[in-house]
Amino acid sequence: MMSCNSTDEIRMDDLSSDRDLSHNSLEENLRTVQTVFGDFQSFHRQLDDFPHSFQLENQDRLQEDGLKCIRGCLQSALKVGYKTPVETARARNLLAFVLFCLKRPEEALHETQLALNSEGEHLNVVSLANKAVILWREGQRGKAQDLVLNLLRLKNEEPGFDYVLVKAKAELAYSYTRFDPVSYPLAQRLFGEVLHAAKEPELSLWKFGLAFTRRRLLVTVLKPGSADHDEYRDVLSLFLDIVENCESHSLKAKTYAELAWLLLMPRSTDLEEELRKAAGLDVLQACEKALDLDKNDHSVLWKCGRHYRNRGELEKSRQLLERAVAMRQTSKGYHNLANTYKVIILKSDLVYEELAPAFIAQMSRSSSTDSYCSTSGSHLPAMGPVGSSNGECKEASASTPVTSNGECKEASTSTLVTSNGECKEASASTTQPAYQSLDKSTQEAFAMWKMNRSHVKGKQRFSRQDPRVEQAITTLVKAVKISEWGNSPAIFDLACIHEELGELAQARSYFEKLLSNEHRLSMCMKISVFEHLGLILKYMAEKDTCQNDKQQLLGESQSMLLMALKTASELYSKSPTVKGQIKYIWHSFSTLMEALNDKEHCESKKCREKAKLFQLIMDHTQSLAFLQEIAAIEPQKANDPEYLKLCIENHVALQQYNEALIFVDLLQCTAQSQRAMELFDDARYVHKVGLLASQQSLLRNCPNFKSLFKGIFNDYVAEQKLIATSSEDTDTGAESDLAKGDDSNKKGGGTQKATWDVLILHEDHAEDANLSDTVANILRDACGLKVTRNDDDVMPNKLAMEGVLSVMKKSSLVLVIAGQNKTSRKLRQLLTYAARRETSVTLLVNDGHVPKMMKTHRFLDLPVELLHVTSATHGDNFAQDRVAAICKLFGFLTDIDFGHVCEP
Repeated sequence: MMSCNSTDEIRMDDLSSDRDLSHNSLEENLRTVQTVFGDFQSFHRQLDDFPHSFQLENQDRLQEDGLKCIRGCLQSALKVGYKTPVETARARNLLAFVLFCLKRPEEALHETQLALNSEGEHLNVVSLANKAVILWREGQRGKAQDLVLNLLRLKNEEPGFDYVLVKAKAELAYSYTRFDPVSYPLAQRLFGEVLHAAKEPELSLWKFGLAFTRRRLLVTVLKPGSADHDEYRDVLSLFLDIVENCESHSLKAKTYAELAWLLLMPRSTDLEEELRKAAGLDVLQACEKALDLDKNDHSVLWKCGRHYRNRGELEKSRQLLERAVAMRQTSKGYHNLANTYKVIILKSDLVYEELAPAFIAQMSRSSSTDSYCSTSGSHLPAMGPVGSSNGECKEASASTPVTSNGECKEASTSTLVTSNGECKEASASTTQPAYQSLDKSTQEAFAMWKMNRSHVKGKQRFSRQDPRVEQAITTLVKAVKISEWGNSPAIFDLACIHEELGELAQARSYFEKLLSNEHRLSMCMKISVFEHLGLILKYMAEKDTCQNDKQQLLGESQSMLLMALKTASELYSKSPTVKGQIKYIWHSFSTLMEALNDKEHCESKKCREKAKLFQLIMDHTQSLAFLQEIAAIEPQKANDPEYLKLCIENHVALQQYNEALIFVDLLQCTAQSQRAMELFDDARYVHKVGLLASQQSLLRNCPNFKSLFKGIFNDYVAEQKLIATSSEDTDTGAESDLAKGDDSNKKGGGTQKATWDVLILHEDHAEDANLSDTVANILRDACGLKVTRNDDDVMPNKLAMEGVLSVMKKSSLVLVIAGQNKTSRKLRQLLTYAARRETSVTLLVNDGHVPKMMKTHRFLDLPVELLHVTSATHGDNFAQDRVAAICKLFGFLTDIDFGHVCEP
């Protein structure tokens, strides 16, 4: 990882001064380093009020390949030229920063000086501050300090300098838009801040920057439903405000091109129609307005060319994109042009006429995925016919279903497949709900879009004999080279063309190149890359004559296909409508299932592997069905630890926690129970299952919920005793025993057991006493714990402090109620002993502070649902939110993070 954030680096020439440090004493060397570092910090503090590129956040995310990609884009743009000096200076400032990060300080200083020489930019704060930082880091401290003093003088003497600072902050916002999507929220924040002080002409420009950033943020949303309709409406209103009030034709043209993009984004037909009506135009009308306003803007040309392709106007798309790359050679321009070439080939080929209807049917069957796959720079997962994994569909249409054993079945486009592999007839309204309202050109555009990104198994879409294919490949290669291998979607499309040409080695190298920079891929693209690479390796294995190489390739293939399914499960685990379709959308599942059927394994082993596969795609019911088959075939396998683990995880995913506990008990009874428990990645997994079972039983008012809670608590106490006895004990004396909560007082050679599960310590104030009483009652009534408080069970004739310490000694856990701003003397004395125990925790009430002695222990804010519980409001019936709060409190006591417990 390459970081440009340097409190960063202290250069060795900064430390040398006039003497050779190697001849100094250690103390002198340390003093010199501290002085230089202090000076460095002090220098940067002087620049805090002057926005500059070295203040940009997320710099640690910038890797060398990403920096080179940004450098290439900026140099290309500067070569063509910007329309205003402000844009030119802005590009040169960011380029200078990137060059310095790439260890090219002389070039960085040159670009900075060119920015300052731009017309009217001698007061550019970013340029001046950037230059000062670069000079300082290059050891030219005198010149750097002079620049800082000049900035301070300008701030005090130059009229209107406050607005110059605002413009500098806006420049940083534009810099963030050049980084990865993680930086987009930072751009949005800065644009929002500068708009409050904006004047024309900057007002419209910064408003466009905000709308542009928010539109991109809508695209990069991964969580289903996280971008609601209001966000789309807000962005639309910003664009409409610009085109109505802005006087710049160039900016209005850019706005219409972005507006067209926004109108294309919704996957909801209702939202798309609503936005179109509010805008008063559709996608192509917005493009026409953009082109009427400015036909010489490169970004307008390539964006409109992309939109025309998506709407099926391929010749218009080709003309615009060819003009765009002739005007300025950019990676995005070439990539979009290559995609248009590809779609023209498909459109003119009979293959398209054969497959387009089938693709529309296939998409409609899984149409719910569309709204979750629209990510910035990403592609939809491979959507071909899901059938035979060797690439031949065996006379099956694109909608051929797959049974649970991986076999293809003949089915019409209106046939759906249930999770157990059965075919059911579906009505037209079931199979095409999302596409009934779309016109024919839109359906074709969707079909071509999907075809453009997925290998159609059993169909040869491209041929080296077609000169247009070579044209598309050449154009994609240019897109990749210009981006310094930073345009992942272009690399992906290039790999797909080679795959479909049968050039598997070349395709494999491109897909592996993508995985070498996996951090740059969206989740959707990762799925597709894993799957394509897995299938390529499988095809290569089938042709390999060396048995060892064949087995190695097959092993790598299966790993890639499993990663595709695992990544898909991670992405869609929160989307019930999508996760059930995973086995239909990707070829990985049917390929792996077919491989299992072909293996010469015993039937029970095949069932176990299939159970794992169905568990991976979150079809837990089907996974359990295969596990039951194992028990029927070989009953002795039902005691195998891995078998029991699979049963537990599937029941937990189905929220059948009590059933899961049955298998937990069986697992704990195995000969190697401790080792069996290590099968789970989370050491507390079994206890979390118990807590979920307790919650479920409490909600259903089952009689066993107290025993479930009590069992978890006893396990926790036993674990703590094991930890305590295994650690070296150097303390001695009765006071030390009390401090540790050691309940092993020897009396006649025996061990006295703890009398109470929980001791609650609290202040003597009535409010705190009432709260401790509430918590005590909850732990008794809901969790079945034996609870005492400060003086409740102190034996008669005992001094107060001695009596409480005796009770503490016989309690498994100490819970401190912290509800006051200051700790009383009496409670401080008790905390002296409680703080030395491992099993002491703090519960905060009404923003109470954590007592100083308890800061190293766990603490929790008392859930608000429990604040007003009285003896009349708790008992046999518990509200759902209160049950969740009770479980959160109990999970805190037993060190279980209830906020992240075994989510199904």
